[in-house]
Amino acid sequence: MRSEKSGPDDIAAVREVNRRAFEREQESNIIDALRMNRAALFSLVATASERVTGHIISSPVTIAGNVKGAALGPMAVLPEHQRQ
Repeated sequence: MRSEKSGPDDIAAVREVNRRAFEREQESNIIDALRMNRAALFSLVATASERVTGHIISSPVTIAGNVKGAALGPMAVLPEHQRQ
């Protein structure tokens, strides 16, 4: 298994990984919104045998108007690759 930056060719695979990992669409919608707003600090995919098996994304966050940092997630892994 290896990780790499995600790109436009990974969008459908990232949606599928998140849908299967969380059994809903909400996390994929969050990732799409971060992409559309150019708010992702980084987006990485994990691959095995050239197949996307996991994804993680990070975005900036401000708490109480003055504490700045980075949020990590959602993080998703295909069910058959979890806990490995």
